[in-house]
Amino acid sequence: LRRGYVAGDSKNCPPKGAADFTAQVIVLNHPGQIANGYTP
Repeated sequence: LRRGYVAGDSKNCPPKGAADFTAQVIVLNHPGQIANGYTP
């Protein structure tokens, strides 16, 4: 997946827009250290 992509089941409960959300992100195979405020 890339920035802006949306994944979901279009026939059964398709994705909808949201004002905000909380996510748990796991970064694998990053070549260096990641600190607070990191952006790619």
